[in-house]
Amino acid sequence: MIKKEKKLAKLRGRIVELGLTYEDVAEALGITKTSFTLKMNESNFWDHEIEKLVEFLGISSDRIDEFFFPALYEKRKKLYS
Repeated sequence: MIKKEKKLAKLRGRIVELGLTYEDVAEALGITKTSFTLKMNESNFWDHEIEKLVEFLGISSDRIDEFFFPALYEKRKKLYS
């Protein structure tokens, strides 16, 4: 399993662990369930979506790299701030 797939599996597991559905998470992000499913399939989240997911799913800052690619996130955050 490649790294991206492991991170997505971890994210899916967190959603299930909290008893949430993709529809619940999509609503929290302000997108459709279809859009969320596509993002999950590609691990293609915008930085503001990652921030919302971290908060909504209760992911601590020291565990972000287990679910997302923080180096890319931090790089983009610096570029656009």
